[in-house]
Amino acid sequence: MPRSSRRPEASSARVWSVPPLPRSLTKIEGYIYNDSRLWVTDVRLRIVSLDRAGHAVGETSGWVFGDIPAGSRAYFAVPLTEPPSTYRVTVISFDVVSDSSE
Repeated sequence: MPRSSRRPEASSARVWSVPPLPRSLTKIEGYIYNDSRLWVTDVRLRIVSLDRAGHAVGETSGWVFGDIPAGSRAYFAVPLTEPPSTYRVTVISFDVVSDSSE
């Protein structure tokens, strides 16, 4: 079955991580939860570094490699160039392996 690349729907995925961040932090780690009915792979993440006032001061991206079945989760770790005060992680794309409703 050919894979198709999709942008996530608002309710299809959620990311969990725990701030506050230590000053020695060299990577953002957490889990991506696949709340959709799709089996997905190659999830692309955007990490925006925020200062104490909540303003964006940097941005990087990373991948969640491997398949994430519907209703499951996968671990991710994305290296940082310098530690932020806090951050925002969003899913920007993924490839669909299969749709469980088909």
